[in-house]
Amino acid sequence: MLTVFKEEGFDMTGLRVLKRLFTGVMVLFLIYGCSSKGENRGSILIGSIRSDRKVAETKIYVYPVGNHTKEITFGYSGLDIYVPIGTYDLKIDWRGTIKWVNNVKVEPYKKAEQQVIFPLGTLVVQSSNSDGSPADASVLVTPVNEGTQGIDVQRNEKGEITAMTIQGEKIKLGDKEEEVISKFKPDFRRSEPTKEAEGTEITYYFRILGTNIDLTFTKSGSAPSTLKIISYDEKVAAGIAGEPIELNPGKYDVKVEHERITKWIRAVEIKDKEKTEQSINYPVGKIIIKPTKPIEDAKEVPVAIYLEGRYEVMAKGGKLGEEISIVPGTYDILIEYNNKKHWIRGVEVKDKGVVTKEISLTN
Repeated sequence: MLTVFKEEGFDMTGLRVLKRLFTGVMVLFLIYGCSSKGENRGSILIGSIRSDRKVAETKIYVYPVGNHTKEITFGYSGLDIYVPIGTYDLKIDWRGTIKWVNNVKVEPYKKAEQQVIFPLGTLVVQSSNSDGSPADASVLVTPVNEGTQGIDVQRNEKGEITAMTIQGEKIKLGDKEEEVISKFKPDFRRSEPTKEAEGTEITYYFRILGTNIDLTFTKSGSAPSTLKIISYDEKVAAGIAGEPIELNPGKYDVKVEHERITKWIRAVEIKDKEKTEQSINYPVGKIIIKPTKPIEDAKEVPVAIYLEGRYEVMAKGGKLGEEISIVPGTYDILIEYNNKKHWIRGVEVKDKGVVTKEISLTN
């Protein structure tokens, strides 16, 4: 029997024996582990950067060579991905932008290293009013609607998508599942399809030209499965006027919205490592509301401007005596003072025009 403690104190002999036993077990474990698994494994390490040399944080999907429908595993740039020895195709995904690295050979105890560079350009939209003042505007970048290079959408009166032409391939509601899916490369799938309603409904998820397209098919009885719903998110990127928006090189349509006016800039070309600037101009007029008699707190009295007859959402706001810039149109104006509401209705504003109205607030 091994004695570790004695009445007189601690016996170091027993502790040394335990340490040797533990070390022996660990050695056997390592030898067994290496011989059974280690010799059949290696690793993949992907470094991803942008063309401006900044780091691009990417997700890496590992597939068998030539089979991009059967994902083996996944990992992230800058971290080792451990896989059995063999040859693989890799899908590198950076914010929805896909690059493929094919025929990556993984050998025992070795690391297969690759660097992937994502090209990148920037778009800046400058938005101004007709009087030269800056115009706040939102910017939405979409695929170009141009022949085989872009995406064209047809909708019904309800706004529902009934058909699409995607890089020259047309699909429409009622088309057979097999015919539709055959038009798109497996590489376009952003995730595995999902089934619902006891297998009678299946949805495919695609990422094409930087946008998300979901196609839902339904099956009834022995009839073939057909396309029932087309869902499309046209946004490639978004931002605000005056701020740079990062984009992959290519052509885009750009929607710019200021207040309730929407304008399009078509077929904007973005090049790698270059900044592309676009300018857009909006009409503007001004409204000034003054009290007929001076009041002490005039600068604190709020002015609310609504589209004529539409009071759900205020079109613009300001204060008494201020110049309030607003897009041309016809408006109803509300001034609240001393818990009373005062209306000025049917005020017409024209481009570059200034409309001044007076109102009595002392009654």
